[in-house]
Amino acid sequence: MDQILSNGLFIQSLGLVGLGLSFIIYQLNHRRRMLFTGIVSSFFWTLHYLLLGAVTGSAINFLISVRNFVFYKAGKNRSVLIPLILAAIFTLVVGLTWQGPRSLLPLGGSLIGTLAFWQLHPKHIRLIVISSSCLWLTYNILSKSYPGIISDATVLLSISIGIYRFDIKKSKRLNRKRPLLRPRKVF
Repeated sequence: MDQILSNGLFIQSLGLVGLGLSFIIYQLNHRRRMLFTGIVSSFFWTLHYLLLGAVTGSAINFLISVRNFVFYKAGKNRSVLIPLILAAIFTLVVGLTWQGPRSLLPLGGSLIGTLAFWQLHPKHIRLIVISSSCLWLTYNILSKSYPGIISDATVLLSISIGIYRFDIKKSKRLNRKRPLLRPRKVF
């Protein structure tokens, strides 16, 4: 019994590390840093889901770390074929690890995430990832991944904070710095 409990704690703790890193991703405002942190985060989620028996989630997270690495290396020199090939691989892996209709949730989440992290601007990444996180949240509820549930709720919070910090607040600051246009005096 103690071994089962300690293994359960170990499995959930891997998810907690992934959770912490997932939060950090959206508090960064540089795409390459976001991708690198995503690589490490996905590694922990891969192990977490594998040990939970959520094979599709594990395989998809492994591919997410590969995707992030490819995007990290490609930088701005990239071909539109990259996300298309990745989408085909994600779909193939879900077919090979099929665990019923719930397997469509991480597939959708990973496809949307691929679109998100293909973007060059962190603002666009944050906005697109919202729907991906909702799909993963549902998958985590069905898989009984408690760190996953907390993580996706936390990621949604982190995205909201990131949008406020980097997008809304920055926009307000820029608007204050712009001089007001004053009408010219006509003589």
